[in-house]
Amino acid sequence: MEIEIAAVLTIAPKLELLEKLLDRRIARAALDTTSPALPLLERVYRLGEYKRLAANLAVMEHRIRCALGDGETDALAASALRRTGVAGDRRHVRSGIKKAWKVLSDLGVADLEAYKTLPLFGAECRRLGKLAKKRARPAKNMPLNRLYGVAACACSPDDRTVRA
Repeated sequence: MEIEIAAVLTIAPKLELLEKLLDRRIARAALDTTSPALPLLERVYRLGEYKRLAANLAVMEHRIRCALGDGETDALAASALRRTGVAGDRRHVRSGIKKAWKVLSDLGVADLEAYKTLPLFGAECRRLGKLAKKRARPAKNMPLNRLYGVAACACSPDDRTVRA
């Protein structure tokens, strides 16, 4: 759930632009007089659903920002945008995620899986998930040369250093 919360916070600046683009695409599809009506209706409906999802995500981000404050919300978004990922060891990141989850559950949001149909949100969740998997890789299973950035060496019985 922390990946979805971080995705809500990181795509928030893009949602206004997305809404304008969706309005233009809906108007263009609605005013098309040369194409068959049924595919156009389906397209307008799908774009309307995208717009609804984007508006809901904007409301969620606003409620999270109001509950946590600007500083903590920006810290969560910054930790999500860095290479370290969201699941950081810092206490304020973990507590911010818990508070954000409480705010979303008070809004009646059980999970954010349905919002992944919005292409912008789905892509951001996948990107943050990849970062989290990359960070979650345990260091003890890594070879020594990758762990320390040098070739792994061992000492031979005659006190010479050789490659392992």
